This record gives sequence, structure tokens and C-alpha cells, in this order.
Amino acid sequence: MNSVKKIFRRFLPSLLWGLLALCGPSAVSQPVRIACVGNSITYGAGIVDHAHGTYPAQLQALLGPGYEVRNFGVSGTTLLSKGNYPYVTTQAYTDSRSFDPDIVFIKLGTNDTKPYNWVHRADFEKDYQALIDSYRSLPSHPRIILLTPLRCYLAEGEEISSRLIATEVRSLVKRLAKTNGLECIDMYRVIKGKWNAALMPDRLHPSAQGAGIMARHLANYLRHHKTGPKR
Repeated sequence: MNSVKKIFRRFLPSLLWGLLALCGPSAVSQPVRIACVGNSITYGAGIVDHAHGTYPAQLQALLGPGYEVRNFGVSGTTLLSKGNYPYVTTQAYTDSRSFDPDIVFIKLGTNDTKPYNWVHRADFEKDYQALIDSYRSLPSHPRIILLTPLRCYLAEGEEISSRLIATEVRSLVKRLAKTNGLECIDMYRVIKGKWNAALMPDRLHPSAQGAGIMARHLANYLRHHKTGPKR
């Protein structure tokens, strides 16, 4: 009996490695890949410590090693394909799809309210649908979560319209989520109250502190909503 035990102990490591080889890489737990798609607010314009201060970077820190969060934000981009800088024409968009994400946060629409972009407002839902479909078609079949734009505190008459963000873009994003059976997180009031220079110095882009509020809101959402809606 003792000789059998000795033989078993001798060959046990080899047996375990053999089983792992048969199971392949899927046997090892992979981090959940999150693609943060958006404009300058996602990119983190104005945040000095970009590696740690943007909302995707802070979301990564909050979620930990079980997740891999990537920032695919590009400043100035529009959802509209006829806008002055369409997101779908950027390398970041191509890279976000190559990342083969498990979760996609889409946060676009702020720059679309500029007058020379909003003239194409009739295309907004069509272009947003095309963007959704482009991520749906990925091999990873990601969970797509739409984010409404943040509230901006710019005075009316500025190039970006705080009124259109509140009354038009926000409702369009919510409607698209409902039509597609997708989750939608209303980010409009995440930064609460009157304008606070510490949270949004230029009245449009969050500081690292403001981005932290965004990150905590999204991290809490993911913790309380482990899966998307059933279809």
C-alpha cells in the first residue's frame, strides 16, 4: 500500500499539469474586459495624472484585478457620422473592437449638440444603432451599457448646448436603450447640485475628483447588477 501511495505522489504533479493542458487557457479565469467608449470626458481632458485620474483608470482601481478596464475615449468626437469628428473614424474605435470586450460603456452625445453637428440630429438614432450593432456583432457578444451625457454647466449660447444635453440627447439615449433591450445609466445628475469648480473646473470636463464620482457610480452599478437584462 505504501508503495502505491509513493507512486501516486510521484506522478500527481504530472497528472495535474496534464489536466490543465487538456482544458487549455479557458481553465484559467480571465479578467472581465471593459471598454470605455466616449469623448473627452471619458478620455479625461484636463486631468493631469491621466494614468490614475480618469474615470476608466479609477474604475479599474475600484474593481480590482478581476477586471481589465481600457480607456477608448477620444476628445472632440461625435456619435453622429456626419459630425465634425465622428468617433467611428478613430483608431480608438477600431482598437475598442479589437479588444473584444465583455462589457462596453458607451458615453457619447455631448459634442453632437454643437450647432454644426446638431443639424444632423435626424441621423442620431440611426448612427447610434449602427454603433450598438457594431459591438453586438463582436465574437465576445458584449454586454452593452449606454450612458447618458453628464450635466454640463456651460451658459446657453456656448458651442456645446447644456439645454440640448438635458432635453434631447439624454432622452434619445434612454429610448435607444429601451428599444434595444439594453441597460442605460443616467449620468446626468451623478455630479449633483450647482456648479462646483473642484468637480468640474471648466463647467464641462470633470476633474479627477469628479471622475472619481463617476467611477464609483459605475462600480456600484456593476456590483449590484451582475448581468444584463434577459432577452
